[in-house]
Amino acid sequence: MRKILMMIAVVGCLLTLAVGLLPQQGMAADVVDTQDAVVNDFDSRNLQIGMQGNDVKILQSYLAERNYIVVYIDGIFGPRTRQAVLAFQRKHALKETGRVTGEMFRALKRPAFGSRVLRMGMKGEDVKRLQALLSKEYDYLKTIDGIFGRGTYEAVMKFQQRKGLKADGVVTSQTFVALQQDLAGSPDKIRNYDDLRKHILDYISLQDGIYGVYVKDLNTGRYFSINGNTPYIAASTYKVPENLCLYEKVIAGEIDLDEEMVYTQADYETGTGSIQYKDFGTRYTLRELAKLNMTVSDNVAKNMIKRKLGRETIIDYMDALGGRYLPIDKNITSPRDMKIYMEKVLELNVKHPEVIGEFIYNLKHTEFNDRINQLLPSDVEVAHKIGNQVNVLNDVGIVYHPKNPYIITILSEHIRYSQAFDTIPKISKMIYDYQDSLK
Repeated sequence: MRKILMMIAVVGCLLTLAVGLLPQQGMAADVVDTQDAVVNDFDSRNLQIGMQGNDVKILQSYLAERNYIVVYIDGIFGPRTRQAVLAFQRKHALKETGRVTGEMFRALKRPAFGSRVLRMGMKGEDVKRLQALLSKEYDYLKTIDGIFGRGTYEAVMKFQQRKGLKADGVVTSQTFVALQQDLAGSPDKIRNYDDLRKHILDYISLQDGIYGVYVKDLNTGRYFSINGNTPYIAASTYKVPENLCLYEKVIAGEIDLDEEMVYTQADYETGTGSIQYKDFGTRYTLRELAKLNMTVSDNVAKNMIKRKLGRETIIDYMDALGGRYLPIDKNITSPRDMKIYMEKVLELNVKHPEVIGEFIYNLKHTEFNDRINQLLPSDVEVAHKIGNQVNVLNDVGIVYHPKNPYIITILSEHIRYSQAFDTIPKISKMIYDYQDSLK
């Protein structure tokens, strides 16, 4: 009997303890890890990789709306979200930390330029951007304070009148488009590369995505860059240094371009090019592969050349030329690096035109002419290589202006294709027009 009573007492104590551990009515249960709690206020805590919550989901939505790739809006701050944060920080000249703190919260909440109709009485960074454009380009406005007052209203009216738009002082999509078209031109006030750089910066600031530009005048050696040392996805522009490495081996007598290679299953890759549709076992000379690598950006040809040379050999070659961003973990480059590779093409052509002339010929006869040379005069030769990837459009090359030839590299990320196919040719045309204006 005593044993039974003792057992009942023990059970009673355990039940009391268990009930005591449960949250009581009118009492809140303790939160073990506040970092994993669902947070409703977007900017109530700093955000970084590994965190989860509704505020992370809102962050991802903000980034996705601005065409920064996050893949999933799932409330999980993973590597892709961090990459999108870094891209946003780079675009808006914020410290590139990959963490979302007060400064970035404020930048995300600002209305993007062109995302809302602007009229008298409104305030914000987009109003300040409008004022800056009107002030710099048209001398209509002297005060840049982010307040849409009488002076801004009159400046907008004057701009609209000059453009034949409805002159009501309200900035709608038509006025935004007219502003962008004006900036896509090359006004007479551009006196030097500093002016040209500022003009291009103004233009790309109105576009989605992040652009990198590097231009070098081949007569004077003068150059300018925008995000010149910033890494971008190289996409198929990688094929330029790969082919360069191949041709250097030919010059050194180590490789014969008439040597044949057999297409194997290990070489297969989808995307651009025609070899992917051929039977395994088909034979190609290195000369044919080098041509296809440039003219149709053949991915299988790229893989076969890489197999011949060795991946490490190509990377070491790019490193020796001075490339800072090498395709070790991922296929990246920079506007500056691509400029270096184009310089090497020209250098080798001076010394070995019988070899490199073929390389340049292939660059001049690519099937892709929708970027650097699209708006240029049809009789101006351009040796160039494009690259495409998800939300990436690139083009790098040499423009053989009859008086003032130059190297040009334009890389991008987080772009909208429909817009970028218009933006890159216009950037190229601005540069060409300036070069054309030189004596």
